[in-house]
Amino acid sequence: MKEIQPEVKGIVILDPEKIRFERMDNEVLKMVLEDGTVYPRVYPVSAFPVSDPDRYISIRSVENNEIGIIENLKSLPPEQQVLIRRELRLRYFVPSIKEIYKIQEEYGIYMWNVKTDRGKKVFYVKGRNENIIFHGRTRLLITDIEECRYEITDYTKLSWRSQRELDKVL
Repeated sequence: MKEIQPEVKGIVILDPEKIRFERMDNEVLKMVLEDGTVYPRVYPVSAFPVSDPDRYISIRSVENNEIGIIENLKSLPPEQQVLIRRELRLRYFVPSIKEIYKIQEEYGIYMWNVKTDRGKKVFYVKGRNENIIFHGRTRLLITDIEECRYEITDYTKLSWRSQRELDKVL
């Protein structure tokens, strides 16, 4: 009996020589292929936004369908890199926590009341283990219930009061 293999859709690697990005009048990014095919509304998604932000950038349609992958952002001309980096910065906007006023837990949800480099903010984090991750010895990445990300670049440099609050969840 012959085993039927599931059909796997191949990954399309975009050739930097055969694609061009442009910003339209409404600030939306579009992609034009060498053959004239136009994708009027695209956005980039990084496969490794923290550990390797310049590699494996998925270009997606507004319907969230992957059009293809740019293996290395640096393979694009500088002006094209600027367009993609701007979109990635907007997508991966990560405020830095400078002070922790209070962390309060209720039913497994932690309310964080903090000061970031963008101002005061209150956000909620479900659980601890999967949403508060160490990157290196002192850097923390926190993901809230709305999937917004925050970082503490070095928790040892926070005030002792902030560190005491942080101890509640570490």
